Formats: sequence, structure tokens, C-alpha cells
Amino acid sequence: MKTIDVQDELAEGFDPSPLPPIGRDGGLALPPLRKIVDPPPRICDVGPCAHYHQFETQLDVASPLAHKGPDGHLTASAQPFHIKTHHYCYPSPGIELALEALPVLRCNRWDPVAVPGVVTSVHRADLQAEYTTILDAWIAARRKETELEDDQRARAAAELAQMPAVRSGVNLTVAVDGYGCVPVFAMWGDTAAHVGWLGLAQVAGAALDQNAFTVCDRKGVLPSPDNTIAQLGMTEGDLIILKQKAAP
Repeated sequence: MKTIDVQDELAEGFDPSPLPPIGRDGGLALPPLRKIVDPPPRICDVGPCAHYHQFETQLDVASPLAHKGPDGHLTASAQPFHIKTHHYCYPSPGIELALEALPVLRCNRWDPVAVPGVVTSVHRADLQAEYTTILDAWIAARRKETELEDDQRARAAAELAQMPAVRSGVNLTVAVDGYGCVPVFAMWGDTAAHVGWLGLAQVAGAALDQNAFTVCDRKGVLPSPDNTIAQLGMTEGDLIILKQKAAP
């Protein structure tokens, strides 16, 4: 018998999507989670179809490990019992179609089992109309849920756009005594000394000795040049000054 797996065919050529961009809050701009909705109704269930085969099996799951209870004694939870429902279609002799969780919405091989005493054509038309009504109601409900989620997402995006962007650092100015000033972007975790040496390198390259300078701010000598920019509470445009030490 020839077996066709519909889900395997759909998975062919699948490529993972790229990572989302960085948001204004500094994290990944992940799309909001959508509520898991019930799948649409299967046309196979209406009748049901003569080609449709459904059965359930118990899933093979691992036994839970023993753990200590509140009284300190080892105890084990009950063996879990889970069921998987299998869905197959036999559209023609010798052909097996593995549908699994994919709901079939329309099918030109749909052949509902006739109810005794009812004309097949009338029975088929009534079942088709019944299924169409159920499917249309399901589609309308999903469309309404999508519109509501889109509205909530738009409001959330508007609120996020009004939030101040989270920055990884701040723009400072390094003033080197006797050589001038230079702008330096400092990370929050950078020390004042490190930022000062960056400015020194831009102003004079490797020609000057770091040990010949003292790291200061506008108010004078810093508590410790090893303090980070964040610890010192520096803000946009603050000044780090490298004063030349007096000659011995």
C-alpha cells in the first residue's frame, strides 16, 4: 500500500525565520503571543466520510521520577496517561493518506455515509450545508479574534514608541590638559580611567604616558578612576578631564 504523509510534504523546503530586530527597550522585539485556538471543523467528521479512519492510541511516556514529599519521604506521582488521535484517509484502494492533525476543509472525495431511509443526494446536500455553516462561523470567530489582537498590538506598539529608548552608554567629552577635547562614547560598564585613556589616544595617540595624567571630572579628582560611568552617575555631555601631574 502506498502511504502519503501530508505533513512531511508541507515541511519540505522549510527555512527558519531570522531573529527579530532589537526593540527600543534593548531586548528582542518579539511578536506578541497569539492565543491557541481550536482547529477548524473537519469535513471528514460530517457524515462521517466513508474514506475517513480515526483511532486513538496511548502515548508511550516515561515514568515520573521519585521525589521527596513534604514529610521528607520519597514518593512517586501516578503514571501519566495521554492519548494521541490518529487521522487517516483512504481515497482509493491501495492509497493511504496520513492526515494526522491537519483538518481537511474541502475534499472532492468526500463521501458521507448515508443515513438509512434518506436519499443519498439529499443527505449529502444537507450535510454540506450544515458543515458550511459551521465552518463559516469558525472563520468569522477567528477573524474577530484577529482584529481584536491586531488592535491590542497596535496600542501596545504605540505605548512602546512613547517609551524612552534604552541606551547601552552615553556620549561624554574627554578634555586632555594642554591638548584639547574629543567626544567619546562610553559604555555604562566602562571605567572613568578607560574612557579617559580612549580620549587620550585619540588626541595624542601613543605619544603620551597615561601615568603622567590624573583622571578628574568637573568638580576635581574622582573618588576612584576605576568607578564605572554608571556608578559615577554621568549623563549625556559630561566631562572627563585628564590633568597633567606636576613634574617631580
